[in-house]
Amino acid sequence: MKKILFIAVAIAATTYTASAQQAKASPTIAPAPSKEQLAKDNQKKAESVDKMSATPAPKRKIVAGSTASYKKAGLTQEQITEVNKINADFDQRKAKMQNDNGLTPEQKKAGLEAIEAERNASVRKSMGDNAYKRYTLVNSTEKVKAKPVKTEKKN
Repeated sequence: MKKILFIAVAIAATTYTASAQQAKASPTIAPAPSKEQLAKDNQKKAESVDKMSATPAPKRKIVAGSTASYKKAGLTQEQITEVNKINADFDQRKAKMQNDNGLTPEQKKAGLEAIEAERNASVRKSMGDNAYKRYTLVNSTEKVKAKPVKTEKKN
């Protein structure tokens, strides 16, 4: 029994080595890439992963209602475009803060609140105090009109 097992193992080993020798001579197998090529490929992969993982900042849609509320507040077209640029910049900063996985939820919340406060200060500065007050008044009344109050049903 040992002789038969030994012969089977020997035949399997010779068959394996013979097929391995033929595979090396096969023209269908491409040679291994060079170190420079591997480095370039790894760099391209890293760049594509960075592009895929970095979500673009959500663009603030310039809604006709917001432009109308800016105009109701007495802003000129130049001021409106400046406010829209400010909002876009702060939206990008908020998106970066939200996508930062190194921060805890509490740190993100505090950072987002700080960014929002800074946004309000920048908008107030570009609009002017009187126009900002009119804008907040117009904006708050529009929100009240848009959202009806929910009443609880009593059974």
